[in-house]
Amino acid sequence: MSVAGGSPLGAPVEPVESDRLLRGAGHFVADLVTGGTLHAVFVRSTVPAGRLTGIDCTAARSAPGVVAILTGRDLAADLGPIPASPLGQDRFTERMALVARPRPVPVLATGQVSYVGQPVAVVVAEDRYLAEDAAGLVAVSYESTDPVLGAVAGLAPGAPLVHADCPDNVAVSLSFTKGRVPAGDADLIVVQGHYRIGRQSGLSIECRGAVARPARDGQVEVWSSTQAPFVLRQAICAATGWDAANVRVRSPDVGGGFGPKVAPASEDVVAAYLARRLRRGVAWIEDRYENLIAAPQARDQEHQTRLTVTPDGRIVSWQDDFLVDVGVCNPWMVGVVANTALHLLGPYRIPHVAITGTAVFTNKAPTSQYRGAGRPEAAFALERSLDDAARRLGISEWKIREQNILGPEDLPFSQDVPYRDGVDIVYDGADYRRVLDDARALIPDEEIAALRAGAGDRRIGVGVAAYMEATARGPREPETARVTLEPDGHLIVRTGTGPSGQSHETVFAQVAADAAKRSIEDIHVITGDTGEVPQGLGSFASRSAVIAGSAVRDATRQVTAQAASAAEQAARADLKLSTGRARHYRGGFRVPGYPGLVTWARLAGWFAPGGPLAGQPRPEAVVTFAPPTVTWTMGVHVAVVSLDPDTGSAQVVRYGVAHETGPSLNPRVVAGQLRGGAAQGIGGALLEEVRYDEAGQPVSATLADYLIPAITDIPAVRLTHSEVPSKLNPLGIRGVGESGTIGGYAAVAAAVDDALGPAAGRVDRVPMKPEYLVSLLPGDQP
Repeated sequence: MSVAGGSPLGAPVEPVESDRLLRGAGHFVADLVTGGTLHAVFVRSTVPAGRLTGIDCTAARSAPGVVAILTGRDLAADLGPIPASPLGQDRFTERMALVARPRPVPVLATGQVSYVGQPVAVVVAEDRYLAEDAAGLVAVSYESTDPVLGAVAGLAPGAPLVHADCPDNVAVSLSFTKGRVPAGDADLIVVQGHYRIGRQSGLSIECRGAVARPARDGQVEVWSSTQAPFVLRQAICAATGWDAANVRVRSPDVGGGFGPKVAPASEDVVAAYLARRLRRGVAWIEDRYENLIAAPQARDQEHQTRLTVTPDGRIVSWQDDFLVDVGVCNPWMVGVVANTALHLLGPYRIPHVAITGTAVFTNKAPTSQYRGAGRPEAAFALERSLDDAARRLGISEWKIREQNILGPEDLPFSQDVPYRDGVDIVYDGADYRRVLDDARALIPDEEIAALRAGAGDRRIGVGVAAYMEATARGPREPETARVTLEPDGHLIVRTGTGPSGQSHETVFAQVAADAAKRSIEDIHVITGDTGEVPQGLGSFASRSAVIAGSAVRDATRQVTAQAASAAEQAARADLKLSTGRARHYRGGFRVPGYPGLVTWARLAGWFAPGGPLAGQPRPEAVVTFAPPTVTWTMGVHVAVVSLDPDTGSAQVVRYGVAHETGPSLNPRVVAGQLRGGAAQGIGGALLEEVRYDEAGQPVSATLADYLIPAITDIPAVRLTHSEVPSKLNPLGIRGVGESGTIGGYAAVAAAVDDALGPAAGRVDRVPMKPEYLVSLLPGDQP
């Protein structure tokens, strides 16, 4: 794993995590369930809306192995709700005319139920099978009411109320305008559209879960599949009233997160409470059915758009009035709506913008972030509108983008509106036009022509989509790194981020090894543990490498400086040398007059009893870092699809991503993030959708109904990078965790449009199921 001849930073190092994960030797939450651990199973609502009229636990209490059965009323005295997240920065709130009604989340329902899958009781038994059997004996009665099953329905006059204290079902509203319509343009072309992005699940390989154990002095230790250990600890303490010093949350190996695992699960909170109450370890391991009906979902947006362009294709004005179905609640619903609104600005010169966004409560499962969190939806609406304008004007989709995309003469580019952190948005890129050209070169025209020539009865289509992405939000969301020199000379790096496939152990080791001029083998990384660092947040929003990585770099540099000072002191004490400044070399330090290199291991030994530094603390540094604002990335996706007009079956056969980013800490990891994101974008464009029937029952509760792409559905994703260092963090990097997904919906839809042909209807929604695509073909098609 060492990199010969230079710094490990920027090298395509094989992730150290790969070996144990590929051998099945990872340690996930379910692997931590030991003998004697109790199992919690939740009884869940079977109606989408109504009043709980009774919960009869008599038969269940006498079932074999049952230790406890608790309802919401049983827990009311000890467990409050999980509080909602704060609204946001004041300047942003004022500029966006933001109004929000954040909702606390009850850990178990008490009077009302608001979606199918909501926990209403918990059964604790000696093993999972006994707990499941007993949960089936709990008899729950309801007085059902009419559910609200969509954003439009929720806003209709006289619609039922999802929450009694929210009289119009509006969860969030915001609006803003930017610039003015230029005067003097005649013969303008107006393109109006209505676009729909379906509801989707994050669907990580590993479902959610937690193992909680009581510790000494009333403390509780929780292992969870969370992406954000500090967020979960905060939720547990808020609901229970416990002091944060008494709760330690750790995330072991996590089998995918993608955003939904950032939201603190009420089941995790209940498991922690039960462990302390029952004085035994308690495990909750979610199954796939629970995951599909009750875990946070995402997307579910409708956009009403109006794009005005000149006859030669220059954008004059862009308007979008969009709705977001946030389900019964969303801990970061302001963020999802704001992300959509701000990313609708796109990577283009747009003189006038008018955006309105409204989030609506419905009787569906809660929502949360999901890879991109509003950005794919924004790109879909804007890019589809540009495609429609290009068709109206008779120019290519590439041409309309070339005429409007920001070039080197425009950048940096101020949008004159604040981001969610209150800092004005400034695109700090170099040349977005170049990225567009790079994307076009990824799949040459000659290759597309060859595909068409060999397609037979199938049709080949090409699509393109550009996007912006704000990554690594600051300044109120810092991460902390703690770096220590260990007795054997190794460095231990600790961060609070909870990785779920981003190779933090490798990348943070590379950052520390570069700062300390050491090999990666000399660095040990501990992540996702609230007991190891004083503060942190978690892994989401393309933030970990930028924020936690910068903290690791600065902390390692401080430890290195302390080590150099200690080497000088020890050399003087040991050999009575005159004062001389130690110089940092790869592998250690050179002190004037001291023979040879003072290696890290030798230096660490000097702190042992009898050594010249005995009794002194070994070098250690704790650094908290937050950038002044977001780093911006942008990219262009290009897709080629093969469409069967008889069945409506579409397959992506070529795919490319051109991306303007900062330096890659590990190109192998960056490529993996982009390719994995592209797979999720393709799945969201063609297959994935959470659906409810007219009674509010979920009808995509198994993997036979909620379809995801197989390996045969994803072509080899071609990548090209334009490296433009950021000035907002010491590593100069920009986030990439979501970039692979954001452009996928629009690019694949554009390719399908091209394959359908000019006589067909236009794609205005995702996912594009075969029956939908067949319906767009002219009536005389076979």
